[in-house]
Amino acid sequence: MSLVVLSPREASIFARLADAVAMPVAPMPEVAATDAVAGFDGWLARAPRINRLVLRAALLALGVRLRAGDRGARAEALRRLATTRVPVVAHLLEALRASAAAAYYGDEDVMRRLGYDARERVRRGRAVRAAAATAPAGAVVDGARITGERIVRADACVIGSGAGGAVVAKELAEAGLRVVLLEEGEHVAADAFTARPRDMLPRLYRDAAQHATVGRPPILLPLGRAVGGTTLVNSGTCFRTPAAVLERWRRDFGLDALTPDALAPHFERVERELNVTRVPPELAGANAHVARRGAERLGWSGDFVQRNVRGCVGSGVCAYGCPAGAKQHVGATYVPKAHAAGSTTYAGVRARRIERRGRRATGVEAATAGGGRLRVLCDTVVVAAGAIHTPALLARNGLGADSGRLGRNLSLHPATAVWALMDEPVGMARGVPQSYFVDEFAADGIMLEGIAGPPDYVAMGIPATGERHRELMAGYGSMAQFGLMVCDDSRGRVHSLGGRPLVRYDLSRADTARVKRGLEHLAELFWAAGAHSVLLPLARLRELRAGDSAPLRGLDLRPEDLKLMAFHPLGSARMDARPSHGVLDGDGRVHGAERVYVCDGSAVPSSLGVNPQITIMALATRLAEHLCRS
Repeated sequence: MSLVVLSPREASIFARLADAVAMPVAPMPEVAATDAVAGFDGWLARAPRINRLVLRAALLALGVRLRAGDRGARAEALRRLATTRVPVVAHLLEALRASAAAAYYGDEDVMRRLGYDARERVRRGRAVRAAAATAPAGAVVDGARITGERIVRADACVIGSGAGGAVVAKELAEAGLRVVLLEEGEHVAADAFTARPRDMLPRLYRDAAQHATVGRPPILLPLGRAVGGTTLVNSGTCFRTPAAVLERWRRDFGLDALTPDALAPHFERVERELNVTRVPPELAGANAHVARRGAERLGWSGDFVQRNVRGCVGSGVCAYGCPAGAKQHVGATYVPKAHAAGSTTYAGVRARRIERRGRRATGVEAATAGGGRLRVLCDTVVVAAGAIHTPALLARNGLGADSGRLGRNLSLHPATAVWALMDEPVGMARGVPQSYFVDEFAADGIMLEGIAGPPDYVAMGIPATGERHRELMAGYGSMAQFGLMVCDDSRGRVHSLGGRPLVRYDLSRADTARVKRGLEHLAELFWAAGAHSVLLPLARLRELRAGDSAPLRGLDLRPEDLKLMAFHPLGSARMDARPSHGVLDGDGRVHGAERVYVCDGSAVPSSLGVNPQITIMALATRLAEHLCRS
């Protein structure tokens, strides 16, 4: 076995760790018979250097505890360590535990034995793509091939090819402007998608999906990094901005023009471009129907999700690259249309400097993956690098800081999920993972949404080791899962440390209470659906049996007791009509600058309570219309 990062000693320790976490018994293969160690090594190879150093050091320290005894003793050592009250130790141990679980259960043979055949999904996806007319990649220039200096001229340069940037680029190009689109990630075609989450995470996500916030608790914050941005790896869920949120923007931020009626044509245009349609019940999957059954028995409001798809066959891996090419992410819709209208995308380039003469933009300078320099000379710059990286780019260029709000006001929609053990086959990775939602508690800031995935995805999420983890994964085929996210009033801040963004975010008492209520609702949902056991995603696994939610209601949860993720960073360069209160005006222009605009999640003034991609895309359509007029 050829390793890129791990030393032989570290590889040996990781193999012992994976054995103690998974404790495989026949017919499941031993760790040594899988590619678990190689999978972990490949994941580390794409991680930030500091992450590699910290995880390898933690692995070596853990090796002392796992050196002696049989696998039972090693599993017991992990259980004892999991009770530590030292936050740093607890977080590092959980990172290694989750990595070991994903590495073992991401092995192709292991997944197949649990009923998940990645190759079958790839074959089926290839057949679907062959039968459909797909747009070519078009004018994508690989930045790895630019080793010297290259200068190009354009009317507009758009930084970032996600929900905001791709839309602006396409609309401006179709209006006749010369547009250059810059993307730090690579262009990844659908034929590269393997339907194996463990292997796609390092390729499609920034920092190999290891980016997390600092605070109580640390929150994993996966961000897409490829042509198409996070739209390439999200669930495809399409909600318009709630009217109550738009009213708040008018009242609190002076954004009088952003009314439901004014935005309706922009939403309609986006939905046509993306082919937004409701999930048909037969494609939703058994996991969604378990949740639907529970909601209907309780009389809760819910429905099948509207998504941007065409030709979906329910591959079940929306978040890891759709092998059928069915998800209509912006890299497959807006970017090819931008190319057809004459624009060019440079992939593998990182914008470093926004060039200006006085207050007015004159171009963008970017570093290429080939070690060269790309200069785009233009008179309009649109920054769409996302809510984490846009404020850092603006700050480096002395833009948007006058109000003191740049990098602040960050909301995340903290999220988690609950698992249920059913007395029926579920096969959660068959069908659309996020196909059903329950909005009964939306007024309380709690949205329940489907979430599901292959064995390695589930294995890394369940905070257990040893025999109990093995027993739970053996029942993967009858396991259901449903998620929740909260419309947070907590606010974080994006800092810069050593040239890299650092996110500080502490969950408020009110949001902690919302998450707890959401967990209670999910337990109630699954009891109504017929579950015989419910598993809660706390720092240490908590199991509820036979309809008993009383232990949860009486539990005094602290932020650090929660195991959270977040997928919707918003607001770190928010729009506000008053220059003293925001970074951007109501059109997305940076206060105090000329011809520099922002259009991504950072511009969204507040938490939405729903998935934000359609909001960002409608605002991008509106911005493009404004730029064409001006």
